[in-house]
Amino acid sequence: GAREGNGALYGPRLEQIGIHHISGHYVDGILSGSGKVHMLNSTVREGCFQNGYLHGPVRGAHLNSELDYVGWYKAGLPAGCTWLAVRGGGWLVGDVDQLGEFTGPEIAFLYPDLNTAIWGEFNKGCLVSGRAAIVVGTREENGILLPEFRTTSQKIYKRWISTNQDISCPPHLTDPYESTLIQVKSSNMDGAGEGLFAKVDIPANTMIAYYNGLRLNPGENLAEETGYSIFLELNSRIAKHADPSGRKDKNAKHLDIPAKYQSSKDYSATLGHKLNHSFDPNCVFDNAEHPVHGLVPSVRTLKEVEAGSELTVHYSMDMEGAPEWYMEEWDRHGKRMG
Repeated sequence: GAREGNGALYGPRLEQIGIHHISGHYVDGILSGSGKVHMLNSTVREGCFQNGYLHGPVRGAHLNSELDYVGWYKAGLPAGCTWLAVRGGGWLVGDVDQLGEFTGPEIAFLYPDLNTAIWGEFNKGCLVSGRAAIVVGTREENGILLPEFRTTSQKIYKRWISTNQDISCPPHLTDPYESTLIQVKSSNMDGAGEGLFAKVDIPANTMIAYYNGLRLNPGENLAEETGYSIFLELNSRIAKHADPSGRKDKNAKHLDIPAKYQSSKDYSATLGHKLNHSFDPNCVFDNAEHPVHGLVPSVRTLKEVEAGSELTVHYSMDMEGAPEWYMEEWDRHGKRMG
């Protein structure tokens, strides 16, 4: 007989479209009423099923209840104005196409401040060509707020993913979001060279910078030790500025910055590599998806930071094999705490 009552649906066809399983209530073998779509990325979208298909307003969230998706479904596919969270606090926003994809000429990557954007043409969620923009208003479409944008620059941004040979983006095409929050100046630390500073007061837990570089596979490394290597996926371990004997990130995918891009005079498209070390940092490394650079390490504040303050992170090196300056700073830190 036909399935009745609560049940779940699994299958390879669902997995092909990013769904782990669907759960809901069956009437005469057809999903009806309230139900859930459990995505492969561990988020859950909730809505109502009509004739076996998700149809109408849908809300998605992570297991910790953090919002992930807002939009409408039509006969089982996203339709119309849609918001989709992106790793690192950003959002893809716009009208999806007939296949439910973020494809079209007026799609936006909205940065975590929900005001700065790169707005233009996207294909299946990937930037094709866009310009920096800001939100100047909103309009409502089927109960969903859709931002209205105004471009702030005629410079073109594209998806320029770095390779293991070179950084692909124009070296001084500054990130429009970073530009509102941070700037490079001479560090307050003796012998540190350049440092990164807050342009404005920044709240705690704010994503402030991206860390782009050459993308190196396990076992790959540059001919000369740069001191700028960092894990691509940060698993609570950072190897930036580590000595070769402590470079355990060479066994994982990592980013590195060759000498020709280390100074802000030569490269300023992203600024995450300009933070200096502190054993009492006000920032921490994280990860974020960027419309131009793809998945990269990012920087997030740990506490409130006043305008003009230098931004720092803990490099988290192994003491065995750490450079002399790191050991000396550790001794000074111990005396200050002592």
